[in-house]
Amino acid sequence: MNPHLAANARYGTNLSYIIWLATYVLGGLVAYLIYPFVEGQGPVMAALWMNVAATMVIFMVSSVFHNASLYDAYWSIGPVFTVLFWWSFQGFDTFETRKVMAFVAVGLWSLRLTSNWVRGWPGLHHEDWRFQDLRAKTGAFYPLVNLTGIQLFQTALIFIGTVPLYYVMAFEHSSTLNILDVVGFLVSLGGASLELVADEQLKRFKKQNTDPKAFMSSGTWYYSRHPNYFGEFLFWLGVYIMALGADFNYYWTGIGSLAIFCLFQFISIPMMDERMVQKRPKYAAHMEKAARFIPWFRK
Repeated sequence: MNPHLAANARYGTNLSYIIWLATYVLGGLVAYLIYPFVEGQGPVMAALWMNVAATMVIFMVSSVFHNASLYDAYWSIGPVFTVLFWWSFQGFDTFETRKVMAFVAVGLWSLRLTSNWVRGWPGLHHEDWRFQDLRAKTGAFYPLVNLTGIQLFQTALIFIGTVPLYYVMAFEHSSTLNILDVVGFLVSLGGASLELVADEQLKRFKKQNTDPKAFMSSGTWYYSRHPNYFGEFLFWLGVYIMALGADFNYYWTGIGSLAIFCLFQFISIPMMDERMVQKRPKYAAHMEKAARFIPWFRK
């Protein structure tokens, strides 16, 4: 357990939000200021270094408050500014339906996911249980684990997931809008919508439930143990399909959605399932009946 969390309660929820917002504004400012120094490396590498710079600011502030969860919202905020940065190379006055659709998909996903985090974050006294477990297991090495294994790792992951949109936003395309553009857009919106429904169902369950050993197994959670993770993967898969709509030669950019799929399959889902079994004994039987990831009929 992080002994500093209780001390952070003195900041309260409102001041915690102000600190969080100031941290992200400062991170964005630092990213903007380093651009002249990385501009010569091209739009993709420049965007990467700008994301790293913003992440370093968040890491330093999160270290001051001993709370790695200060980083959590960057997952849904970073891609929006990266996409806007790449779009600026063609000029925002250049209307292209493909670019507008891509930005709308990312913007709606970001707005939904960020607002969900804001609504659920009680303040600097709260830290994700996974980060607390890592702190307890790694001891003196935790600052390095926090920087590389939590913050820079996630920044790298969302960046490679966003790379397909560089090829959508930063170029003029000879091809007109096609079926892949539409499919990718709908898959992304569908994924974000599934996340929205799953998260709202879970919030409502937590608010109404009084049994600490109960778990969510109705609604979308009836058909999948992790419908929110599946929705998130669908969003990134849709982003990739939109890149294929711009030019099929960008097929290799699917490495981003594949990496996010692997994150869920080999890290997030095993950690969550293990914790649920430890805290809720009946969850083991639920695992035998409910689909692991892709929603499906119960066994």
